Amino acid sequence: MTQEITGVVDRITYYEEETGYGVVKIVPNKDYPKAQGRDGTVTVVGSMPAFKEAETAHFTGEWDNHKTHGMQFKAQTAVLPLPRTEAEIIDYLSSERVKGIGPDTARKIVERFGEATIDILDEEPKRVYDIPGLKPAVVEYFLKNWSESHVQRHTLIYLQDKLGLSGRLARRIYSKYGDKTKQTIKAAPYLLAADEFLTFEKADNIARKLGVSGGRLQAGLLHAMDNLARDGHSFALRAGVLARAREFLRLEDERTLEKALDDLLNDERLGEEELESETDAKPTRAIYLPRFWHAENAVADKLRA
Repeated sequence: MTQEITGVVDRITYYEEETGYGVVKIVPNKDYPKAQGRDGTVTVVGSMPAFKEAETAHFTGEWDNHKTHGMQFKAQTAVLPLPRTEAEIIDYLSSERVKGIGPDTARKIVERFGEATIDILDEEPKRVYDIPGLKPAVVEYFLKNWSESHVQRHTLIYLQDKLGLSGRLARRIYSKYGDKTKQTIKAAPYLLAADEFLTFEKADNIARKLGVSGGRLQAGLLHAMDNLARDGHSFALRAGVLARAREFLRLEDERTLEKALDDLLNDERLGEEELESETDAKPTRAIYLPRFWHAENAVADKLRA
């Protein structure tokens, strides 16, 4: 059963930057007699951002009685609460955790962007140059440090805290989309299914949470094709694809789905072939995932050769 633990990071025992695997000692906000060492700390292991000492971190996961190291908490998600109010953000930007600016500059930035400041610094940092009274050299140094030290960390926190993804999955997603991860997911959450990070259903839940509907029909059609492929089909008839997708998407009207399918074919995200018929009946259209479409065409070319 998933459990939670919160505490102040006392020390970082081990951290691997490339994989995000870490071992930290925290002073928990309540007692765990079976897990606390003589110094009162609890060991937490798992995928996590690069925490700093004295930060308050929140973990979800499970307790594990390690045969060598004793009781420790195996984290599935690991986040630190980001500042939310304007006052908290000003304190955060002017603290030792952020290099390059002091309280006055931090106040000017927050006065311009309000409670959206952290998101704007992560996603649209160049907007800081538009704030009157800030020296370009100061802004350049601040943003360079911010990009190097904070964007990845805040993105991993966003993926875990806001979207409910595991630390390991969050890091895989970040390795794909990089500094544009948050913008990419907010604009097109169904890419998480198309790029095989999540099932269609989970990507659909995230899209609802973000209030995004664009791309849903195309994602449902691709999901239908994947399901048909897993059932052993290298292609499917057009009517069958539409019917299967309509089940997933819970649609009554098929007309918008027809257009979405045509868009996928025009973009070559799906392939289509006309099946030969020995009768004068209306031609049958077969829909393929690209990998099967290209494979079957390659086989046909070799047979002809």
